[in-house]
Amino acid sequence: MVSIALNLNNVNDEMDYSLYKGLIEYNFEDEEMSFCGECGSEIVEGICPNCDKQGISSAPPIASVPVITLSSINFKIIGVGLLLILLLSLWYAFFSIEKPSVSISRCDLINSGTAISTSLEILVSNKNQANNITIMGIFQPKDAQGVYQKKTIQLDPNQQTTIQFSFPSSVSTSGACSAIAIVVLDDSDVRKKIGLAYNISTENPSGLTDKLSCPSSCDDGNPCTRDFCSRATEFACRHESLSGDQAGCSGSPATCRYNTCEAGVCTKKTSTMCCGNEVCENNEDLTSCPADCKPSVTFSCAVPAVINPAGSMSGSSTVSCLLTNTGTRTAVVTMTSSLPSWSDTNTQTINLPAGEQQNVFFIYKFGSNFYSNGVTTSATISFSAQQEGRQIYSDTKSTKIGAKGDIDWSNQQVAYTVTPQDPCVEGVLSIAKEKMPGRSLSGYKGDVDSQVKAIYEAVQDLGVSYVSSLLSFTPGTAQRVRLPYESINEKSGNCADGAILFASLFENLGMEPVIIIIPGHAFVAVKSASNSNTWIFVETTMVGTSTYEQAKKTAWQEYSDNKNVATLYDIKKLRGIGHLPRPQISTVSCNLQLRMCADGTVSSTCSSIKPKYCSIGNLIDKASVCGCPSGRVTSGDKCIDEIAYQNSFTLNPLASNNINGIYGSKQVIVTSDVPVNVRLLTTNSQYYPYCSNDGITSFTRTCSFDSGIYLSITNGNLLSQANVQVVLKNLPS
Repeated sequence: MVSIALNLNNVNDEMDYSLYKGLIEYNFEDEEMSFCGECGSEIVEGICPNCDKQGISSAPPIASVPVITLSSINFKIIGVGLLLILLLSLWYAFFSIEKPSVSISRCDLINSGTAISTSLEILVSNKNQANNITIMGIFQPKDAQGVYQKKTIQLDPNQQTTIQFSFPSSVSTSGACSAIAIVVLDDSDVRKKIGLAYNISTENPSGLTDKLSCPSSCDDGNPCTRDFCSRATEFACRHESLSGDQAGCSGSPATCRYNTCEAGVCTKKTSTMCCGNEVCENNEDLTSCPADCKPSVTFSCAVPAVINPAGSMSGSSTVSCLLTNTGTRTAVVTMTSSLPSWSDTNTQTINLPAGEQQNVFFIYKFGSNFYSNGVTTSATISFSAQQEGRQIYSDTKSTKIGAKGDIDWSNQQVAYTVTPQDPCVEGVLSIAKEKMPGRSLSGYKGDVDSQVKAIYEAVQDLGVSYVSSLLSFTPGTAQRVRLPYESINEKSGNCADGAILFASLFENLGMEPVIIIIPGHAFVAVKSASNSNTWIFVETTMVGTSTYEQAKKTAWQEYSDNKNVATLYDIKKLRGIGHLPRPQISTVSCNLQLRMCADGTVSSTCSSIKPKYCSIGNLIDKASVCGCPSGRVTSGDKCIDEIAYQNSFTLNPLASNNINGIYGSKQVIVTSDVPVNVRLLTTNSQYYPYCSNDGITSFTRTCSFDSGIYLSITNGNLLSQANVQVVLKNLPS
């Protein structure tokens, strides 16, 4: 079932009181209706809007259709364009396609030439199944071209909607019968539904104006209502709510405030886009409207108790501020921080969405005084922040600057102290290369072990020695170590200092050092090739007292005994994750004076007294390097007399002379005035042909002597004596 409520909207104060009663409601079932008479005009949508003069009025009603005629309800016409309507008739008609017709019960006249204008508002409700419902509004003057509007809506069960028709005032009538009709069509467009029609007349109502009267005033004292009374209100005061500025309710009583009517009430409103309305709007900021826009970001900054130079090279920061945006829009904040007299100013811009937090970390660029600071020193860290050009935060916090050699082993800060670019490191390597064939150190392009040995001995030449100190290597605790140039200049260092020095020397040549920590001790290793698993270990604490071979053997044993508890600091890997070396300070000076022995001989050089050599501050025999004085020859690093045995004697005919107790290689020189026999014999009279000859007057051979071996010279002449000279010389070894 479809329900229609129909209301004529052009109601004003002077319309007939009857119109107020004119809202009707009708429920449509499956009633049928006929529309136009047999005017012969084309049927449009089953309607005859273009019937001639006889189209509606001359069509005889179908007798079988009951006609319900309401009592005469009329309107007066006020001016051109106002429709003062009408008589309402509601009827049923049977559906007939062959002979469409309509039954009008009454057709009163209106003045000829009067313009007709009205609007209809229809409330349609669907109380049954879903339907496509078409509503057609028709205005049909008797003597003029009719107009119609058609609107289709989809209504689900138990839904309702409102449709409005407006008919133009340009359509006029000659005074003959005119009508306004509303027709409902079903979804198949077959005309089966009932229609409502209004007849237009000019008859004035009778007896209504004298029944009631309005009071002398309806003013309720509210500037936001329109107060009125009329026949349409049944002569009672009505108060229509007004909106907007009205007399008595307008103007600005305060900044960003104004009065206006709103639903019949005079209301104090707040202006938008106005500085002073306590709302920070899009066109405002902290600078242009500080009254409304307040800082929306809070700050909580944290600093460490001590900032160590070693920690500054790790690529991370321990200075941070937590920013919280308590506002309703994104805050753009520019933060700055610095350590006055120690660092530059670090500036960061943060876009912080509303309601969110963000940690801001500061990494500073420090001056040379920071990296050369020798003692823990008090300092301050300053913070400031601006938002939209206005400073919103400023603070300072206290801290301390650690000494240049303070490191925390747990944070891999030892990599900071390994400084291959240190000029003192370069100086040590210039000494080491003099010990290499070709005076060259080529890193992994050459023999690694020979280069490590040369470096070890160069450090020895500088007189660097081990000093004992208590080392804990406790994670999280700062421990002070010597930087390479300090160890070189001070000619001393503990185990950690030595490991750092040698690691710096190795890294300078492109080698890959590893600092090894075992409980209470540190030493160093270097990979035998890039990324190799074969390492050369060096116990650096032995540099002042022992040879390279001894230091290497000891370090290997230490690692073998402790490798399960050893901590390895692979410098190449630490560089790869941002642990950089300490920046080079140009003011560093290097004491590269070599160590000297008691006689003034510089370390690693030969003394003027052969075969003496200055090694680790001591004069040692090194004939293999320094040679021997005249009349002596080398025997290893020793010098021995050149003549091991010398003698002259006379041999009677057939007599012999044996020379015993000679050892080692000797040059044998025998001369005689008559031929003699010279033989190298064993105790069992075997002889060595290479060192024997018979019947000679001159004999020179190199012979090897040992226990049980002797030299025999025999005069084989029967008549003559032999005058013999024998010389045995030591050979250099």
